[in-house]
Amino acid sequence: MKYILLCLVWVSVFLNAEDYPHRFEGKFEGWSEKKLDLISMFLPLDPVIVQAGAHYGKETVSLAAQWPEAKIICFEPNPHAFNLLRLKTAGCKNTHLYNLALSHQAMISPFYVCYGTTGQDPIYEHASSLLKPSPQMEIHYQGPKLDVECVNLDEWCQQNGIDHVDFLRLDVQGSEMQVLKSSPQILNKIKVIYVATSMFPFREGTTLYEDLKSFLESSGFTFLSHWYREGLEGQAIFVQSSFLDAVSMDMSDYQPYFIYDLNAHFYVDDLPDGIKSFLRRGIFWEGNIGLIIKKYVKEGTIAVDVGSHIGIHTLTMSRKVGPQGAVFAFEPQKKMYAEQVENLSVNQCNNVLSIRKALGDCNKTIQMALRDPVNEGGTMIGEGGDVAEMITLDSLNLKNVSLIKVDVEHFEYFVFLGAKETIERNKPVIVFEIMGNYDYKTGTDEIKQQFDRVIDLVESFGYKVYQVFGNDHIAFPLERLSF
Repeated sequence: MKYILLCLVWVSVFLNAEDYPHRFEGKFEGWSEKKLDLISMFLPLDPVIVQAGAHYGKETVSLAAQWPEAKIICFEPNPHAFNLLRLKTAGCKNTHLYNLALSHQAMISPFYVCYGTTGQDPIYEHASSLLKPSPQMEIHYQGPKLDVECVNLDEWCQQNGIDHVDFLRLDVQGSEMQVLKSSPQILNKIKVIYVATSMFPFREGTTLYEDLKSFLESSGFTFLSHWYREGLEGQAIFVQSSFLDAVSMDMSDYQPYFIYDLNAHFYVDDLPDGIKSFLRRGIFWEGNIGLIIKKYVKEGTIAVDVGSHIGIHTLTMSRKVGPQGAVFAFEPQKKMYAEQVENLSVNQCNNVLSIRKALGDCNKTIQMALRDPVNEGGTMIGEGGDVAEMITLDSLNLKNVSLIKVDVEHFEYFVFLGAKETIERNKPVIVFEIMGNYDYKTGTDEIKQQFDRVIDLVESFGYKVYQVFGNDHIAFPLERLSF
């Protein structure tokens, strides 16, 4: 009797799914309809993609369109689904299909095909699994049991000359942990994992979401986003932690200051710093730049803040791009970065990727100079200070960028060298400081040359540069100017 009642409860669940509300945790809630666009921010243009559980190929076609230069390796063990997958992807030249299941080892294993409660309708094949249905779900997962060939991902990649996977799309109906734990070599090289999640033990041995999250975070991944139906299932994105340097700090000695013009609170310490000195008086630092950001950052786009300090202008960008947009904020100093993360969290800026990296013209490791005792925010790339990775902006392959702000203490020329493709592709408005603390008119010939080469470089991208005030400049693409 108890078994029958439990089955009836779960019939009610699936017939009344709206009773189980949609929930979200993490960043980028507004990107639920463009998850692949979000994931693309972390991948090269030609990623190696593994899709486990390709089903009928609808998502495979989307992957092929999103990354036309990718190598997409698709696993689907169900023979019926595999035939439909092959037909669906016939026009996709970058897909490689395998009628195999990913598991913890190479073997022949039972595969429990789901035809729904009556066991007659293949429309429910998406719920098929290597795992046997749990007792309370047997009535809902009726269908034939097949023997399928399984492979281990590490072993298969080694045998097929695949030395890394950039993006793992994992939808294997509960056996996620078996796949991940058994392939540590490939797991260490993955940049993004997009995984189906379960909050209920639909099958015997189902990987539950909290266990999955704990395992991935202990394996070098940072949780990014999770869209789910409460108590049932969802989809989550995890990113390699080396991309997002998780730095935290004790801010109990910091004082909150309300900045009226921003309608925001910032927690600030007492160390000497030009920007913080304004905030401690409740004054919006560089209000003129803030107005430019408000005017030219477009809703639903990407904005880039290079030299983002503790997030003053990042916050303005975050609010302007809105939930359908995103902000990339680069700050290589550990302390500044940690303060930024905390302040953006306090102000609920959940569409920002705070990245503890420097931008430049190449990929290498750099040091910041020892912190300036007079102005901690004025620290330049040098020696003796925080160690950080330098990357180029072009390496991120960003699309739909409406504005780039650059304030990098005399390193702007090299930032622009490494951003040429991004700028020419997106034609954003560019706001930047040149040679802070130096004056062009009274400067030496060397200083004037530094100013001139930055302006010449930006104008070579098809821009016209104007002085805003002092050392701050703004550049517009010529095609947007009317004469």
